[in-house]
Amino acid sequence: MAIDLTAELKAALGELQNSLRRLWLGAPIRWVDPAGIHLTLKFLGEVGADRLEAIFAALERGTAGVEPFELKIGGLGFFPSGRRTRVIWVGVNEATGRLAKLQRQVEAGLEPLGFAKYSVLYLSLRKPRFTGG
Repeated sequence: MAIDLTAELKAALGELQNSLRRLWLGAPIRWVDPAGIHLTLKFLGEVGADRLEAIFAALERGTAGVEPFELKIGGLGFFPSGRRTRVIWVGVNEATGRLAKLQRQVEAGLEPLGFAKYSVLYLSLRKPRFTGG
């Protein structure tokens, strides 16, 4: 489950990527398309069709009563740190506590269905490239 970002926020993240790209000129980095950057609240992975009804019901309960909020970006980081950086991320801030409430409610609804907790909220500017094999 993810939160889509406004066009303005995606544009700002694209500009940040352009600045970072200039720093790493020529480096073999696969950047995330700014149009696809989103805030993942819960990564479910591959799930069978037989589980979708229960997941949708849990998400409906988890999102109930959460009022709209505004995200602000802040902080830049890498992990793992050092020479083998695989993810470049930007932190998010939300002053009202509504984002934290939403995440708690989603976690509470999905945990009984066997999904592990996912507590780190960030926006990925660069992700590792996975190859099959």
